[in-house]
Amino acid sequence: MRETSTTIDYELPHDITENTTTASPLTYYFVIDRYQHSEEESLNKLLASIVSTIKNNIPLGSMIGIMTFNKSVQLHKISTKETVEISRDDIPNCDKYWKINSNNLLRNNYVIELSENNMDSIINYILNIKPTYTEKHKPSRSTGLAHYIYSIMFSQSRVKNFIGKVLFFTSGACTEFPGKIVDENSPIRSHKDIYDLEAPFFPEASKFYTVLSYIANGQSIAQSVEIVKSSSSKTTQYNIDQASPVWSVSLYAGSLDQTLGSYQIKDMITRAIGLSHHKALLEVSTSIGLKTSKLIFNGGYALPSSYHKSSKYNHLYHIKIDDELGEFDSPHAKKAFTNRWKFNELKKDDTLSLFFKMESAKSTEDLSNGSITEIFIQFKLKSWDVVKNKWVTRVTTIRKPTTLSYVKTSTGKKNHQSMILKEQNLHLVLIKEFGRFC
Repeated sequence: MRETSTTIDYELPHDITENTTTASPLTYYFVIDRYQHSEEESLNKLLASIVSTIKNNIPLGSMIGIMTFNKSVQLHKISTKETVEISRDDIPNCDKYWKINSNNLLRNNYVIELSENNMDSIINYILNIKPTYTEKHKPSRSTGLAHYIYSIMFSQSRVKNFIGKVLFFTSGACTEFPGKIVDENSPIRSHKDIYDLEAPFFPEASKFYTVLSYIANGQSIAQSVEIVKSSSSKTTQYNIDQASPVWSVSLYAGSLDQTLGSYQIKDMITRAIGLSHHKALLEVSTSIGLKTSKLIFNGGYALPSSYHKSSKYNHLYHIKIDDELGEFDSPHAKKAFTNRWKFNELKKDDTLSLFFKMESAKSTEDLSNGSITEIFIQFKLKSWDVVKNKWVTRVTTIRKPTTLSYVKTSTGKKNHQSMILKEQNLHLVLIKEFGRFC
């Protein structure tokens, strides 16, 4: 019983996507750790690599931004060669994840459009960034504050449909609030210390970076805090404005031990992960008797189900979404199940696995009466094409005949609703794993 599949790309014209059409180019934002040991030249090598990336890989017309950090954070206005230095004392309550808020200090324009005319000046500016020398392996490093500042700055962007790509370079763990991972005098730590609950800053740091991950997906600051703060809140309760700013984060790091904080920062990186599909929205539909179960992917953001968009029905469970928790579980927990996910960035090599559950027939009579001769699964991926400057919807539909479409009935015909002659175990063969389709 061979399945068939079709894939169609629909390029959506601007006149029907006016409210969600972007006029802004991609923003590449480089965040650089300035710490360097006195006998090394690591920063110069990093800056040369960044310059090579800008010259060879970033298209003209893109926006470029630079941030550096050490004990404080420096925002660079490349066009005027000004630097604005910010410490945690400049942002009230920034060390408390539940008090993250907007800030007028971060509303200025710190990016510049890349063109042939200013390419050399941008490159020279980057190559002249000076290191901060240290003899310590854990100096006073404000990594978390750097993540905080670009997150709030991007979330306040007035550019409609802002899409950002953050390239974050660090050589050690955050030793300052917010997002503190370790003390400066902490010994070398391994993953085992986290398992043994010997990482005292882990809970708060993890929540801090998780809030930033939700903001990076376009969620409001207030709702991002609420989802992390309340055990009963889920991302599937709150929809996201498709025109809201989003950005992905790529982390490049080197450290002598686990004190980099990979566990704590993981959620912020993976949920904002991504360069081929931008602001991608995946929606899965199934035929009757087939339920969407679970998406396996190292990233993504779960949206409310498309079956019940009204908050009045949020507590209900649709027949096409699997219920692993059981009928007596709290309706708040069931809000986490969905058939819709968003991704700030999906690469061509990314693989998503989606599992399904079927409702099996209890007898051949039930199977015959159901008259289901074909089942289908449909994947709809909507994303922004930066080359074509338009939205593209890719629809992939998988169809598969059921056993009933092949067995013969008492009349000698196929697909008749009379009793099936030969009793046997009849199972629908379903695709349980969604592989690479984009």
